[in-house]
Amino acid sequence: MTSASLALEQLGKTYGEFVALDSVSLSYEGPRAVGYLGPNGAGKTTTLKLLTGLIHPTSGRAVINGFDVEKEARKALSNVGSVVESPKPYSAFTVRDAIE
Repeated sequence: MTSASLALEQLGKTYGEFVALDSVSLSYEGPRAVGYLGPNGAGKTTTLKLLTGLIHPTSGRAVINGFDVEKEARKALSNVGSVVESPKPYSAFTVRDAIE
């Protein structure tokens, strides 16, 4: 285990036959700003949901400040905040429609 602020170790998530995240490993030592980029369907939102305990991994683990998110969620997430995407209420409107 690394001493990183955040570590993903072979983290994976499947839904039946569908592989949403396939054995992702990375480590991050903060504080600094980083970006987590990829195309649609690459697993970015799935990774964030796994990190915040909103869903559970099929394999591997996520560790924040030395605490396993699954086994010690309260300690791991005590200093974590996130805003995960949500549907936009006016997504079917143009800007003009929304203003009117």
